[in-house]
Amino acid sequence: MLLPNPSPAALAALFLASALTLSAGAQFRSTPDGRGVESARGPESLQLRWKHQTQGPVISSPVTAGALVFFGSHDNQLRAVEARTGRLQWSYTTGGDIASAPAVADGLVVALSRDGKCHAVDAASGTAIWTFETGGESRYTRPGVCYTQPFTETVPDPWDLFLSSPVISQGKVVFGSGDSHLYALDLKTGALLWKFKTGDVVHASPVAADGVVYCGSFDKTFYALDEKTGALIWSFKTGSDDARHLMEGILSAAVVAEGSVYFGARDAKFYCLDAKTGTPRWVYDAGGTWIVASPVYLEGRVYFCTSDSHVFIGLDATTGKEVSRGSFKGFGLSSPIIAGKTAYVGSFAGECYAFDLVTGKLTSVFSTPGQIARQDAIFDSNGAVRNEVFVGCDSLDDTIVAIRTKLFSVGTMISSPTVADGIVFIGSADGHLYALGEPAAESASPK
Repeated sequence: MLLPNPSPAALAALFLASALTLSAGAQFRSTPDGRGVESARGPESLQLRWKHQTQGPVISSPVTAGALVFFGSHDNQLRAVEARTGRLQWSYTTGGDIASAPAVADGLVVALSRDGKCHAVDAASGTAIWTFETGGESRYTRPGVCYTQPFTETVPDPWDLFLSSPVISQGKVVFGSGDSHLYALDLKTGALLWKFKTGDVVHASPVAADGVVYCGSFDKTFYALDEKTGALIWSFKTGSDDARHLMEGILSAAVVAEGSVYFGARDAKFYCLDAKTGTPRWVYDAGGTWIVASPVYLEGRVYFCTSDSHVFIGLDATTGKEVSRGSFKGFGLSSPIIAGKTAYVGSFAGECYAFDLVTGKLTSVFSTPGQIARQDAIFDSNGAVRNEVFVGCDSLDDTIVAIRTKLFSVGTMISSPTVADGIVFIGSADGHLYALGEPAAESASPK
């Protein structure tokens, strides 16, 4: 029932709520099956349209719904800003960093934070609707992480930077947790529907297709669960090349397409499994580099980025044969998104790239101010991180300092981009959400 003579603010809220309810694909990887393909057109040129500043690194991947962009920051805030201008519409305070993408459906925004809670807020106003408390967040820990000494001391992994991003499917919110569980909640109420215990931290993001939830864990295992009950359907164990360097575990979300499920792992392999049975169809060897970024699938090809070797690879989805390759600077932890025939992705070098899907070549690059100012101090002529950046990092504290003060100083983009109305949105460790594309006909500075 409409109120008599509604105020302009009330009308705006009603309009936004309607637009948000009707919007599709408002979650990490765009759709529940993780294909990572946007129906919106993408820009040919990555020029700055606007930027919105927060008070902490933006590791969270943004999502768009209606006229708004939703994202989190390490300042503990979940934000909604106008997609056209970057103006803040509302912010919601959690008890911890928000280091993953939110998800939007039925007028709600759902986000995880490092306070160990899943938060659901009203998408139009930012008002809290419900919260669900897990067993608590935690980074992956083990002895001798990344060659730190003493090798027998159990320490957290400094490269465990993300939280799981929730997927919304069939009225459920499904996500992983540092308490080693996968959870399924009722979207409307936040009530627990089921939970499934894995062998370790779950910071990979689940996907859902054909009544099955797929997700990997730091226990090196990839799981297929019944979406209604959480019962195990099958599991698949990935490998480990170097225990001391943490060449193990799964952080990549999967993509489900044409009866197969595709994902990368930190054992330097990219896997194609039969979606019904978990039987391997082919395995691609990435040559000793982690695959943390999530893949995308389009027209019989699957694309992904590697970490240490910093390349953007396209494979034939049926055979696993490499069909395209492009290179970029820095570690590749950002997950690509496709719009049209272009893939967009960020990098540890503080840059956002546009890759042509046919040739694998770069067509446009955006660099943050920090990248422009400090690139020669951090990266060599081939785009690799200079060895001296990590010289003397024999302890966990040293490694964390190198990541936070040296690498992050270039405006690292490990946030994954999204695309809407010809604009690419991506977060940066310099504390900004960037909107990139062709210059706007009219501009307005965000407040």
